Amino acid sequence: MPFDLKQKPFIGWAILLIFHSVGLFGMLSPYRDFFAALTPFNLLLTMAVLYVYQEGSKKQWWSAFLWIFILGFIAEWVGVKTGFPFGDYRYGKNLGLKLDDIPIIIGVNWFILILATRAMAEIFLSTFMKIIGAASLMVAIDLLIEPVAMKVDFWMWDSGEIPLQNYLGWFFLSLFFQWLSRSRIPEFKNPMAIPVFVVQALFFFLLNKLL
Repeated sequence: MPFDLKQKPFIGWAILLIFHSVGLFGMLSPYRDFFAALTPFNLLLTMAVLYVYQEGSKKQWWSAFLWIFILGFIAEWVGVKTGFPFGDYRYGKNLGLKLDDIPIIIGVNWFILILATRAMAEIFLSTFMKIIGAASLMVAIDLLIEPVAMKVDFWMWDSGEIPLQNYLGWFFLSLFFQWLSRSRIPEFKNPMAIPVFVVQALFFFLLNKLL
């Protein structure tokens, strides 16, 4: 009988928990910059876990990924260059390779969070509420990410404070990406999407408390 990871979600849970735990303890250690600089690898690993456990068409998966990756990158490029839609900010050194001052990995981050929050919002009955709920969860997790991001040199705000505009921009852009993910992957089923949300939310919650 062939080995099928989809039948063993505990392996995916274990991978997510181990790597995020290592990252958590690393960022709380004197070697914070070293571990923060490994964030792109953690994001790629998380995306790989989601990909392996994805059920259904891989063609749809890659279509959704390419659209959200490219448009997410463009949104960040516009944001850094113009201050719209998030506010005035710039990226630091710890998100890896950059293209015109924008980390390439940022599009991967958008894709991961869109799928994770989409899965969480499946508790709602209507598609409209699922999209609204998922976009709201995107803002909720960004509330956890933002304070940490400035402390570990992911990005920084020119004013030194996180503007309300950032959260409004996240919400409305997330609405569009949630709609886009549904148009590319109409039937989304992935047993690791909710674990990704839970583990990442816990990771940033703990960093907020301990860092």
